[in-house]
Amino acid sequence: MYRHGKEEIENVGRIVASGSWFRYYGSGSHCHAVETFEEKMSKYSGAKHILATSSCTGALISSLAAMGVGPKDEVIVPAYTFIATAAAVIAVGAVPVIAEIDETLTIDINDIRRKISPRTKAVVVVHMLGYPCNMDEIIKLAAEKKIMVLEDAAQSVGASYKGKTLGAIGDMGCCSLQWHKIISSGEGGCVLTNNESLYERAAIYHDDAHCFRGIDKGIPSFPGVNYRMSEIAGALACVQMDRLPGILADLRNVKKKIIASLVNIAPFKVAPSYDSDGDAGTTMTILAPSMVAAGSFKEKTGASSIFSNQGTNWHYYYHWDYILEKRSASGSGFPWKLGDWESPVKYSKDMCPATLDILSRSFNFGINPSASDSDVKAVADKILNGIKP
Repeated sequence: MYRHGKEEIENVGRIVASGSWFRYYGSGSHCHAVETFEEKMSKYSGAKHILATSSCTGALISSLAAMGVGPKDEVIVPAYTFIATAAAVIAVGAVPVIAEIDETLTIDINDIRRKISPRTKAVVVVHMLGYPCNMDEIIKLAAEKKIMVLEDAAQSVGASYKGKTLGAIGDMGCCSLQWHKIISSGEGGCVLTNNESLYERAAIYHDDAHCFRGIDKGIPSFPGVNYRMSEIAGALACVQMDRLPGILADLRNVKKKIIASLVNIAPFKVAPSYDSDGDAGTTMTILAPSMVAAGSFKEKTGASSIFSNQGTNWHYYYHWDYILEKRSASGSGFPWKLGDWESPVKYSKDMCPATLDILSRSFNFGINPSASDSDVKAVADKILNGIKP
């Protein structure tokens, strides 16, 4: 998805030549690339505090730790997301509770409401495939139930909801800079928040050697890990941030052209969005009205539904075997078991029937921001051919 050129090469070369490849100090002059990336992301997103990390998974774990999520807590996650979203919950010792999605391919507000229990500490909402979640209703419900909201914007870097950048709306948010994302540093991520205390706690957790950060703001120290971003990754991220507005503009333009070509496709439809203008534009999703129609579409186009696409196994709960079977590395069953305590949360492969139905009737078409008009026509023609009686 991302674009790159000589600017990335030059900026990485500058870091290598400096002799300072670690974000806090080095053997030569320091370029502060990671800090510059954080400043650029803050300016772009409007979030007051940005913490660069070595991955989005590290950002998610650091955010949950900052929120105080831990053993015997529950965190609601959507049934359609990369497994790392749920694995991050397990990493801080909490229990993931899996909720249905709706036809936007994002978490269903009604099922969040049903899944909230006295043990619920937070909900992780995932802006999947560039589609924004129903943030107004989610924030309202979270405030009512006194739970925290963590946005997983791994696949939606720079996208927005009603003019607000995804990741900067809830209590905390996370973005990914992994190779398959909208912009990339090869591997990397960041935490976004407007809450200074949550930021400082995430900073402590993501860097167990946090004494280098000079943190002295009255926040008690606690054990952490190492999810720091390197200066070399920061050099790539800095340049990629400059490319982000152009990439998003081109993605959205291509998607709008494809949609404009898809007239009179009922009973098929383009997947709805809670903000079609803010949508990142990375994916065109077509929803078939029934399993029979989905089978016909697959036969005519050669496309696979999301559920039957084996390349995305770990992107929906049905294949999260180690979670469904409550397996742990130690064999103790933690976090579902802790001493005499055992979580009442149960899993099964058919536990989210609405999600399985939607994914079995949904077909994704990835969008190239550099697509030509002939490329647009080819995608539209393929879709139109698939829905012909």
